[in-house]
Amino acid sequence: MEPDARIEVLQHGTSQPLISDPPLLTSAENRWEGFLLEEFAAPALFEAPYHEHDTHVIHVHTGPAASVEWKTAGRVSHTYTAPGSVSIAPQGVRHSILMERDEPGGLVVLEIEPVHFDRVLQDAKPGWRPELIEQLDVRDRQIELLTLAMQDDIRRGNPAGRLYGESLGTALAIYVAQRYASVSPILATYRDGMPPARLKRVLEYIDANLDENVKLSDLSEAAGMSLYHFAKLFKQSTGESPHQFVLRRRIERAKELLRNPKMSVLEASVRTGFVDQRHFAKVFRRIVGATPTGYRFSV
Repeated sequence: MEPDARIEVLQHGTSQPLISDPPLLTSAENRWEGFLLEEFAAPALFEAPYHEHDTHVIHVHTGPAASVEWKTAGRVSHTYTAPGSVSIAPQGVRHSILMERDEPGGLVVLEIEPVHFDRVLQDAKPGWRPELIEQLDVRDRQIELLTLAMQDDIRRGNPAGRLYGESLGTALAIYVAQRYASVSPILATYRDGMPPARLKRVLEYIDANLDENVKLSDLSEAAGMSLYHFAKLFKQSTGESPHQFVLRRRIERAKELLRNPKMSVLEASVRTGFVDQRHFAKVFRRIVGATPTGYRFSV
C-alpha cells in the first residue's frame, strides 16, 4: 500500500474514495500487505450513492445507533444499526447507503484485497474459491475485536512493524471466509510444529532482516508455507507469535548494540528497524523497563 492509499470504489466508471473525507486514522503508512484500514468521524446524515466494490470491504459501526437504508440490485433493505454492528460488501457488490442517526459517530472500514484473500486461504480444498455473501447488519464480536486490535496497533506506532497488523488481518480473513462464505473452507490442521529445517530458515531470515519492516508473507515464504499455517506452526515451535518473536529479537539486538559505547541510540534504533528514535525509546522502555540511555548506563 502507498502512504496515501485510500479505500476506493467504482462510481460512474471511475475509482474514487469510498468516503471523500480524509480518515482520522489509516494504516496506509504501515503498508500492510493485502489490507487497508480507515477510521472516520461520520456525520449524523451520511450518504454513499450507488457504487461498486472492487475489493472485499468490512464496515464496523461505532458511536450512536443509526437507521440505514441499503439498495442492492434493485432491492431495498432497512436496518437499525447498533454500535459494533458489522456489514460486509464482497467484491462485485453494487449498492448505495443512506445512514441517519441523532448525532455524528464513528465508522471503521477495512479493505481486503481479493488476491490476498484467496492467497490466505490457499490451503483450502482444491478448486475451492471463497465467495463471500453480502451482510448488511450482523453482530460479530470476533470481527469487532480483531478490527479494534488493528486500530490499536496503528495508534501505538506498530512496534512489531507490519507483522502484527498482517497477522490480525490474516486471522480476520480466515474467520470471515469460514463464517460468511457460501461454502466454508476446509483447512488442514497440524499439531507437531514446524519442521526444524524450515524453522531454521525462518529464524535466519529474521536475524538477517531485523533492520527491515518484515512482512508476514516474507516469513511464510522463507518457511515454504501458506500464511495460515505458518503463523500456527511458528507459534507451536517457538511459543511466540511471529510478531512477538520478531519484536523480542529486535530489542535483544538493540541491547547488544547499546553495550557498544560508540553506538548512538539513534543508530541502534535504525539498525533494529524502528521508524524513529522516540518510538524506539518508548517500545524499549515498555519491554526492558528502562530507556535505551538508562539501560546503557546500567550495564
